[in-house]
Amino acid sequence: MRSSSYRALIAAIFLLFFHGVGLAQAEFLGAFTWEREEEYFGGVSGFDFFDDGSHFAAVGDNAITLIGTFERTDGRITAVTSPWIGGLRDVMGNRVQGNMTDAEGLALTPDGHWLVSFEDAHRVVEYADREARGRPYPVFRMMRDLAENRSLEGIAVDRDGAIFVLSEGRLPRTPGFPVFRFADGVWALFATLPEDGAYRPVGADFGPDGRLYVLWRRLALPFRFASRVTRHEVGEDGLTGGERVLQTELGAHDNLEGLAVWADETGLRLTMVSDDNYRGFQRTEFVEYRLSE
Repeated sequence: MRSSSYRALIAAIFLLFFHGVGLAQAEFLGAFTWEREEEYFGGVSGFDFFDDGSHFAAVGDNAITLIGTFERTDGRITAVTSPWIGGLRDVMGNRVQGNMTDAEGLALTPDGHWLVSFEDAHRVVEYADREARGRPYPVFRMMRDLAENRSLEGIAVDRDGAIFVLSEGRLPRTPGFPVFRFADGVWALFATLPEDGAYRPVGADFGPDGRLYVLWRRLALPFRFASRVTRHEVGEDGLTGGERVLQTELGAHDNLEGLAVWADETGLRLTMVSDDNYRGFQRTEFVEYRLSE
């Protein structure tokens, strides 16, 4: 019988050579499965850093909120300390319930506010901190045309404070996936992301380089996922570029939905988290890649 260390070595070799096939600039750094004892833990979809890649916040499909810190060895995640778990609140200060709970995306503003995008009841809500009452943004009329479970996913904030929200579903009679922007108090359809096979946009973040990074997911039954990340220049009239900087093999990771882009002395990093859909055969997994250019 092979030893556990031998199996771990084989797994590590597989990950290094086959994650991100064909994209030399994306180097796989590691994956870490995050576990907690609470029955309501899971469904983690939105994720962002407070700082330099260690202290983070997250939200889940049942409107849970989490705060944690990564412990790293040689730059790789080896443990997660998570002292806080709570829940999002409505304008009255009560826990959100029913079809209002499906939190999908999270972006932290420079002043520490939480911006959360929701599916089902399509909306964006701002929270002054982890226990604050929600302050909903006005609902853009075009968002009402999105399907219940195919709507607002990734959310990101640029350097000027403009909010960008991505939908994994399409608008009627409009090709591509809509990107909405809230700036100067007004919502607009800012751009559309072109369709590419079975991939759908599920996460977003602005990198230190000022470009918008988009996380895409493909599902192939039975519950095997592939992921990719594209990056885009943001102009006055929309998005340009769309260079693919990461492509994973089918089954390489779980259901990656949350993305944070940051930098250390070695270059840009992509940190992603998976939504386990509250299924025992899936997992909440943090995955990291380094971009060399």
